[in-house]
Amino acid sequence: IVHLNENDNLRTAFDKVLPACHYSKIYKLGEPLDLRGDIPFRIAGDWIIQPTASPGGEKEKMIMITLVDDHTPKTPRAIQDFLRTQGIKAIDYPPADDAVEPSAAKLEVLKAGNDISSLIETILNLTGQPFSQGVEIPIYKSGKSNFNLVMRADFLLKVSGRDCIIDLKGMEPDMAALLEEHQFMVLLLAGDKDPSSVVSKTLGLLGVQFDSKPHDFMAAERDQQKNVRLTIPGIVFQANSGKNIFATPLEIPDDIALFLSQRGYDILNLTLS
Repeated sequence: IVHLNENDNLRTAFDKVLPACHYSKIYKLGEPLDLRGDIPFRIAGDWIIQPTASPGGEKEKMIMITLVDDHTPKTPRAIQDFLRTQGIKAIDYPPADDAVEPSAAKLEVLKAGNDISSLIETILNLTGQPFSQGVEIPIYKSGKSNFNLVMRADFLLKVSGRDCIIDLKGMEPDMAALLEEHQFMVLLLAGDKDPSSVVSKTLGLLGVQFDSKPHDFMAAERDQQKNVRLTIPGIVFQANSGKNIFATPLEIPDDIALFLSQRGYDILNLTLS
């Protein structure tokens, strides 16, 4: 029996009722819970309930209860759907209106392409950088001996008035040094099979600002004591169109992809196929 009195509000009532339910554990306000995975996340609410395991051994879903008001943004539906796939039921009280939200199934994710060469093409196109491929470049010509030195560039572009070459085949260091003597900028990417590394180096050559550290996203614009924080690895840069691009090697779940899209990001999947 739990005794409530006329001075109790919803919070104090819950504080009395929940302990009487003999749950496995109850996390209160200010006690966040960290959960690991490809996308680590932290949940924090007014109460996080970890139910006692059922006799059959099935794991019960955790429940996160968050009290909100007219001045407190509610948990986005996309985040609620993602948490549900992780075994967490997120409850905002009072509940949100049944507003129609966009479907994650209709969200288009940009593809890196089949190989490193197509990935570089994608980055150059997104940043609006003109380029040529497979161009023969004369390096040296001797009139007396009729000797010509010509090299074939995988990518040839011009950045800030300087000719730039991106090499994927394995240019010899002496050739790279000779090109630099002729005022070329050279980016050697032969043997680099890490798409994230290739993206960072290519953006660096282009002089495009980017952020490659893991990015923290808060689910709603409210105090972190009552919020969900996602940590997603990836590279953020701005496309020529003005859109923010979130390039990540992860297969982003549809619900998180929708959440990032609602935050103004186009997602570039760096998985090469």
